[in-house]
Amino acid sequence: MPSTSALVAQTATEKNALPSADITVIGTLTSPKGDIALLRTRNGRIHRVQRGDTVSGHTVAVITEGQVHLVQRNIAKVYAIP
Repeated sequence: MPSTSALVAQTATEKNALPSADITVIGTLTSPKGDIALLRTRNGRIHRVQRGDTVSGHTVAVITEGQVHLVQRNIAKVYAIP
């Protein structure tokens, strides 16, 4: 597979396009077979998660269209696609 040239990579990369929060929702998929979400952690790693999974100390409680409900130390927080 050909590699991406430096010029193309520089042009296609937007600096600071995503917030630098601990967790950012990249996308969600809801279906009768189960809901999944893609979450980006501060270190840039992308996690594919479903209900009950844990990421960065947060447990996935609910995934809805465009949102992920996470719980950490009995405190719930809703994260949405930016």
